[in-house]
Amino acid sequence: MNHTIYSQFRRRALRALLLAALWVATAAHAQRVSTGTGFFVTADGYFVTCFHVVVGGGTINLRNLKGETIAARVVLTDRVNDLALLKAEGRFKPLPVGPSADMRRGAAIVTMGFPNVRQQGIEPKVTDGIINSFSGANNDPRVFQVSAPVQTGNSGGPLVNMEGNVVGIVASKLDAQAIARQTGDIPQNVNYAIKSQFLLDLLERAGASEPGLRAGLVKLSAGEKARVVDIVPALEEAIALVVVTNSQPTAPRAPEARAPEAQPQPAPGRDGTAAPTGDERRDKVARVVTEHRQLQRDLNKLNFDELALVNQANVLKLMLRFEQGAANEQRQAELAAITRKLEEVATRKAQTIRRLNELAIEYRQLQGPSQGTT
Repeated sequence: MNHTIYSQFRRRALRALLLAALWVATAAHAQRVSTGTGFFVTADGYFVTCFHVVVGGGTINLRNLKGETIAARVVLTDRVNDLALLKAEGRFKPLPVGPSADMRRGAAIVTMGFPNVRQQGIEPKVTDGIINSFSGANNDPRVFQVSAPVQTGNSGGPLVNMEGNVVGIVASKLDAQAIARQTGDIPQNVNYAIKSQFLLDLLERAGASEPGLRAGLVKLSAGEKARVVDIVPALEEAIALVVVTNSQPTAPRAPEARAPEAQPQPAPGRDGTAAPTGDERRDKVARVVTEHRQLQRDLNKLNFDELALVNQANVLKLMLRFEQGAANEQRQAELAAITRKLEEVATRKAQTIRRLNELAIEYRQLQGPSQGTT
């Protein structure tokens, strides 16, 4: 009897997972879709994720672990620090946001997110690690370097300490391929999370125009947990998969001219349109690969430019402490100009990352079987 109940439960669980995967895959075929992770910070629906997850998106939906889909809108963004505040309607279980300044090097941290949902499935993944450093690549002071493994799709997920308070937001990882090309060595598990202080600053600014936001933030948890498993239940209730659908898909390319010779007609696809021939598929794959490589080079350059600008801004901030009068005003103007450049670079980075994700989806589709074949 117990075996029968277990079998029924297993079949239902597998069916739910398949339906969830089909939900994401169907949306990806209908329109260009990108995914990420985020978490609620108030019970009435204020939600945090990364700016590069939602930039340029048309429709934003959140999907929680109960399988519910909730529409969300952007309230406020911080392009420089790669943060976005959203709002959904309903009642939710939020996470408390703590000060990142209290963290110690070597402190234990936990994160949960939705990496590579089309390959790894819709179930959230939990990873843990420690704070490796108080700065990122090229001494970027805005982020922690952490050892918790993260992948594409983890962006926007909460980084919590062992008391269950958010101390960072998962944002990026070191480009292992680029570093390997430069040094001949492959870096291992070098990941970055935006410090929660920048989120607290964003929430403070949003509070000026969003009544009740400040009052809705929950009190910090106290008392360290001994085990990661004790942290997980709160994460499960607060996180959600972020699904961003581009409302204006890229226009199709014009067909290439061909010599007026007889060509065999391909079998029609399931939607009634002609399936691409082998030559057309190879041409499309070559185009996708070429564009992806160029965008990856562009992204590497943008990362370098951003780090250089961050260093310049830090030097100017240091000089402002010791200069007065006209010199101080000049430094302020220079700092404002650098801040504007950083915003431009951040926007271009987010757009580049989004296009890289789109190309990755297109490449996987082209590698699949042709339409109309079994």
